Formats: sequence, structure tokens, C-alpha cells
Amino acid sequence: MNTLQRLVAPALGWAMTQISRQRLPRTSGELVLEGLERPVEVLRDRWGVPHIYAETLPDLVRAQGFVQAQDRLWQMD
Repeated sequence: MNTLQRLVAPALGWAMTQISRQRLPRTSGELVLEGLERPVEVLRDRWGVPHIYAETLPDLVRAQGFVQAQDRLWQMD
């Protein structure tokens, strides 16, 4: 094992441990999202697909953006 491999292997192991410990998105309970005018309900089916119910279009769009970011933020890393 050369010097580079000796340095990279532990760093890679540490990085994989950190990634596996990242918090998963919260998919149950209640959250407070600033900027909403009315309550919004997000239900997830058995496959985890969110279904968003809102009284106003701006609330729907804000909640959709929040759910999208919550589910896909890892892709931005």
C-alpha cells in the first residue's frame, strides 16, 4: 500500500461514516414553515411520494418547494 492509499483509505472511511449518519428528512408530525398563510397538509403514500393539500396557490408552491428540498437536498451536496 503506497502513501497516498494510506492517506485516502481512512479519509474515505470517515466520509462514508459521516454520510451514513446524516439526518433523514422528517416525514411525520408537524413542522412550522414560515411564510404560509393557511395550514398545509403533506401526506406520503406507502412509497414515500408526497401529496400536498393547500388552500392557496402560494402556500402550495411554498410547501412543494420545501418538500422537494427536503427530499432532494442530498443531490446538491
